[in-house]
Amino acid sequence: MNIDPNKMVMRTMLVDPTEGMINQRFLLALIMILNEGSDGTEKQRFELTNLIFTTGLKLIAVHGHIKRYGEIEDRLLAEAKANPIDLKSDDPKRIASAQDLYIEFDGFLVQVKSTLDHAINVLNFGFNIPFSALTTFGDKGNKIIKQLENNVAANFQGAANHLIKVIKDNKSWLELAIDVRDRMNHFKSGGIDLQTFTVSAEKVGNEIKTWTPHLHPDQTIRELMEILFRNLFEFCEYFMALGMMPRLTKVALQYNKSDDPKAMRWKMYPVALVRQFEKDAKPLE
Repeated sequence: MNIDPNKMVMRTMLVDPTEGMINQRFLLALIMILNEGSDGTEKQRFELTNLIFTTGLKLIAVHGHIKRYGEIEDRLLAEAKANPIDLKSDDPKRIASAQDLYIEFDGFLVQVKSTLDHAINVLNFGFNIPFSALTTFGDKGNKIIKQLENNVAANFQGAANHLIKVIKDNKSWLELAIDVRDRMNHFKSGGIDLQTFTVSAEKVGNEIKTWTPHLHPDQTIRELMEILFRNLFEFCEYFMALGMMPRLTKVALQYNKSDDPKAMRWKMYPVALVRQFEKDAKPLE
């Protein structure tokens, strides 16, 4: 497309369905860190900005699957409650497995893995690990751990060790998400039975008991998706900022927890100010 440079063109890069969480807390924060804190060339900053935006779009895709899954489940549950099964009657009992829920959950898991596969490419910018070694978040993160252990310059090994710890600290949910994805995508452990995705309502006396899809008796699939999204978001937000660390020669970073899901977590401080503070700080007596 040829655009007249004398005319102003407004381009919408993405529409944030989280009302600012992805746009402000993720995209804006990481791009500010990159542009204000790094020593990257214009080409490098442009390419990494595209990576940050693409990872943001992946997070939007993950969120979209959760939203559609919830809408479908709500509709199916309302329909089931309007016509509950009565096991005491002799009428035919028909329960339909919800293929649309299966499809949305499958898409959700694929996009979770794809988001991780994109996020790790920040290590090319920060640690000069070649893209050919960053093709996938392989072996549940162990592939990236090996790259950070074996292919990082000695003066950056401290920063690499921090990232290794981040991966290890998130192992439980990372392994869960990837194991479930492998069951659905590669039929590992016999896959996941479509009957798992049944939504039903049963009339028991004067009450109506409902069932929505579970992989574990104490947690619905919908709850699992929401937890995995929050963990994925925070992991990418943290990992990608730290992945730039060796190139952040102008600023120091501090990560702050907050109850506001849209509030920026990263705060930048000029390196010169931090060094002056360290110089002036008196040791504890």
